[in-house]
Amino acid sequence: FWGDTLVVTMSDAEHHEEEHVPLYAPFGKGLMADLKTKLPWYASDIKDGFSSKAVITVLYLFWGALANAVAFGALLGENTEGYM
Repeated sequence: FWGDTLVVTMSDAEHHEEEHVPLYAPFGKGLMADLKTKLPWYASDIKDGFSSKAVITVLYLFWGALANAVAFGALLGENTEGYM
C-alpha cells in the first residue's frame, strides 16, 4: 500500500499548451480574457441573485445583524453615559 508509486502523464494537448505560456502579459489582458469568457453568464447570475429565496435570505441576515447592533449600541450608550 505505502510502497506503490503513482505515475501521472500529461496528454499531448496539455504539454503543448504548457510550452507556449508567456512569461509576461500586457496589463489587464488576463482580466479582459476572463470577462470575455464569463460575460454570457453574468445576466443569469444577476437574475438568480434576485430570486425570492436569495432576497429573503439577505433581508433576514441584514435585519438579524442590525437588531443586534442597535440593541448592543443602546446598552453601550447607557453604560458609558453617552461617551461611546
